[in-house]
Amino acid sequence: MLVTLIKLLTILLCFNSVVLLNNNITATFMKNPNSTTNSTIYICGGSSDDSTGYLSNCYQYNQQTGVWLTIKSMSTPRYEYRLVSNKNQLYAIGGYGGTKYLNTVETYNQQTNQWQSLASLRITRSNIGAALINDTIYVCGGENEISLKDRLLKSCEYYSANIMDNWYLTQQMLTERESLELVAHSDGYLYAIGGYSNTGTESTMDRYDTQTRQWTQMAPMQSSRYNFGSVSFMGKIYVCGGDGSSDGKACESYDPKTNQWTKIASMNRPRFQFKLIVFDDLLYAMGGTPVTDSVEIYDEKADQWYYSMQLPIKLYGFGGRGSLIVICVDDALYTTNCYQLDNQQRKWQSIESLTTQRANFGFVSSKNQLYAIGGWNVNRFGILDDVEQYNYQTKTWKSIASLNNPNNYLAAAVLNDTIYVCGGGNDRILKDCEYYSTVIMDKWHIATPMSIKRFGLELVAHSDGYLYAIGGRVDNTGVESSMERYDPKTKQWTQVANMKSSRYTFGSASYMDKIYVCGGSGNSDSSECEAYDPITNQWRKIAPMNTKRNNFKLLVFNNLIYAMGGYPGIDTVEIYDVKSDKWYYTQSMPVKGYGFGATVITTTTT
Repeated sequence: MLVTLIKLLTILLCFNSVVLLNNNITATFMKNPNSTTNSTIYICGGSSDDSTGYLSNCYQYNQQTGVWLTIKSMSTPRYEYRLVSNKNQLYAIGGYGGTKYLNTVETYNQQTNQWQSLASLRITRSNIGAALINDTIYVCGGENEISLKDRLLKSCEYYSANIMDNWYLTQQMLTERESLELVAHSDGYLYAIGGYSNTGTESTMDRYDTQTRQWTQMAPMQSSRYNFGSVSFMGKIYVCGGDGSSDGKACESYDPKTNQWTKIASMNRPRFQFKLIVFDDLLYAMGGTPVTDSVEIYDEKADQWYYSMQLPIKLYGFGGRGSLIVICVDDALYTTNCYQLDNQQRKWQSIESLTTQRANFGFVSSKNQLYAIGGWNVNRFGILDDVEQYNYQTKTWKSIASLNNPNNYLAAAVLNDTIYVCGGGNDRILKDCEYYSTVIMDKWHIATPMSIKRFGLELVAHSDGYLYAIGGRVDNTGVESSMERYDPKTKQWTQVANMKSSRYTFGSASYMDKIYVCGGSGNSDSSECEAYDPITNQWRKIAPMNTKRNNFKLLVFNNLIYAMGGYPGIDTVEIYDVKSDKWYYTQSMPVKGYGFGATVITTTTT
């Protein structure tokens, strides 16, 4: 899931869903002479690029001309949802709509070229498995509110297209899973395969009997995987690619008669969050990440994959929510140059430089604006109190109200459109805090100070509505492992669980209801990482980074954690996949740097 991000227009591309409809189309695309069906491919929704965000667009493949045609868009943008077909109808189910998880369902009528709403799911869910068997749509697993402890689901529900416009709960799966595959097979059973559970990546497979409404555990896959592709074809179940223990290309097939999995030829390229479908009696692997619009076909007799047509657009997950990584960094310590990552071309682009050279400063974003706060300026031989703001509409920096106190090695975070700054130092180490409303008045206000003084700390705004001040140095020798929590409503700080390692000038990020910290100086080896669960008030160790990093940046971008740069002058970037608990190197920064500013901004322009 590193580059996992593609949840590609759900195939129907619905990359999260591809769908075939049997209809009256008689023209063919690479027609299999043994084919007895006339089918067409539909794709809808998903994510395309950082300027369009989540999509509602739909396309139909014209076999006669070999061209993708635009059809009526869905009424709701959908990402990480499922699309299934039944009797000339498409069904778009659940997913993520850009601001919230969805329980809505809509159906497309091919003859009228119109979408209409149907009964909603009983449970809001995204990253689900869905399949059609005996004119009944089954939906299983997935995830819903990402900030809740029990976000992964094992519940199932079904919808009969021939009876009543209503969803009904049925027997839940044996294991909670998201990013699974649900396959309806010719033997009359449903198979729930792989996915990601509370214990990690799954290789397990469970079979559902629609008559007895019971699940039975079957033979596990040879490789654990999630965000993979699966399909029922010629009496077997095929799975390919995905994240987990496979290399992203590996494929295997399952024979229900023998209850055994067999390895088959690997695809020509790694694919994650892609679609595997049967079209004209051929097996198609379509799109996926690493970013691609390519399609390849599997020849079962030759046990070989070969490339075929392309998708209508290059679909990828980077920039899925209209986000950009912005850094202000120089190859020397003191920073003026700023860059943003162009997701489509995977290149760093220069933007307007800061007006003031600074290092060890606060750098945050809020509503299309960047804020560079305080820090150290070598030319002015001192610690800064000035703040500048970058507007993405006008593409200019301007000075705004200064801090109440000059500050260096401070920590900054944004919560509810308010910027908070805590700790740091000038002629002394500070425990002071101040805040700035980005929507009311151009003024910094004094807030309740922390319980202890800290510099080189991290301040994290979490989804639970609190701020967390973590680690830092208290004097020339003392390094903190302590953490305290600030409630903006009561304006009070509360001591919470200490980190396992003392550290300062480290990186931190809030992601999927946890707080992650990595690297830094102190008792850790500067590659160590750990995660904090606010619900249990406990820390646990996670996989260390591949590179030791100090005075670097840790941030969340498109559902991945990025570790960027660091002392003594590093330009490497690595990505952490929470589900596999692994770090991977990715594209480097434009220059080496440490003590720089980095943030993720949601923009309406590029």
